[in-house]
Amino acid sequence: NGKDYRGEFIVDYVRVYQKDGITHTPSAPSQVAMKGYFMEGGQGLLSNTDSGTTVSISEVGTQQYSAMATLENIDVKKGKTYELDFDVISTAKRPMIVTAENAVYDRFLEKEVTVNGTNTHYHYECTFENDEKIDLKFQLGNIGDASAVGAHDVVISNLKWTDPDAPVTEPPVTQKPVNTQIP
Repeated sequence: NGKDYRGEFIVDYVRVYQKDGITHTPSAPSQVAMKGYFMEGGQGLLSNTDSGTTVSISEVGTQQYSAMATLENIDVKKGKTYELDFDVISTAKRPMIVTAENAVYDRFLEKEVTVNGTNTHYHYECTFENDEKIDLKFQLGNIGDASAVGAHDVVISNLKWTDPDAPVTEPPVTQKPVNTQIP
């Protein structure tokens, strides 16, 4: 009909199982998919790709948690020390709060970092006093002077949450490396 229907879209985790009568085994996802939350005035979009998680923030909202990326329902054990590693880069210099917390918001890890145009690696350790289910949260809402930044992107990559004492039977929760350039 001569019309141009070009547009932009994101496809996450497409799996093809059968084509022309031939069964294919799908590959495992190459990274951990994080969830995005935008509330209390926070506005944006989260996208997961092979190179990491991009949080595109148009409004930071009114609270530090008004815009965030989370990795949820992680089992941890009493007396165990876990390691968190990640890289982060941003199109704007701004603060980000990283937490490990349970369902009643008890924080076992709380670190504020400054993200900017330099891809930076972070490493933290966290020991738990009880068996818990926790969420890792990368809070990108209204922290410090973030409300003055305007629209920006934050890319979290090379995310790993590991139990260094665990036998090597399963790979750690991880993401693939990210290009150190923001598109």
